[in-house]
Amino acid sequence: MNNWVTDKDIAAEMLRAARGEIPGFKSLELTEHFKSLSAAFLRAADVNSILDLGCGAAEFGRLYGFFDYTGADLPHMIENVAKKKNPNLNFVTLDAYNSDFKFISEYDLVLVNAFISEVSKADEIFEKILDNSKNYILIHRQKIQRFNDCNVKYMEYIGYLNKTYTCSVFSADYFSDILEEKGYNVAAKIPSETPGEHTILIKRKKS
Repeated sequence: MNNWVTDKDIAAEMLRAARGEIPGFKSLELTEHFKSLSAAFLRAADVNSILDLGCGAAEFGRLYGFFDYTGADLPHMIENVAKKKNPNLNFVTLDAYNSDFKFISEYDLVLVNAFISEVSKADEIFEKILDNSKNYILIHRQKIQRFNDCNVKYMEYIGYLNKTYTCSVFSADYFSDILEEKGYNVAAKIPSETPGEHTILIKRKKS
């Protein structure tokens, strides 16, 4: 389990980063990876409501606040990051390890921007999201590689406060197979500006 759940000092660091107070951190729209995120998002049609899972500072909501936006994250992230950076947006609390994710069925598009990549049991949580989303899921900054001995592997990296975190990497075959099994098509796949990461818009097939 990553430190997001237990280390509340990370929230203060995330807020500083979102405010541009840490060298090297930029507003979402100024990052390299925003190009692929916005390009994929614009391929989704008939979207009114957006749920941003693991919203952090809710910067997507700041940029696309003319949609019915709701950010979801851990309680201390909502209170100490999202509401302080973007207090006028809507938020709900989420514990990914104890949620059945049924509430996400209320939204036209579910955004998972560096969310699945940051959780343990990434395949189980991803499948809950697939089971309950009613239309679009926009997957951003997710690593997908070719291996066939398991569904997901985990890599370490150094992140906030110079601490070690783990990042999930999906098997390409698992990712393709689970979309088919759960009834989704790929609506857009945009090359990511970050090597090894993908931005993919998927849409539930019509029954």
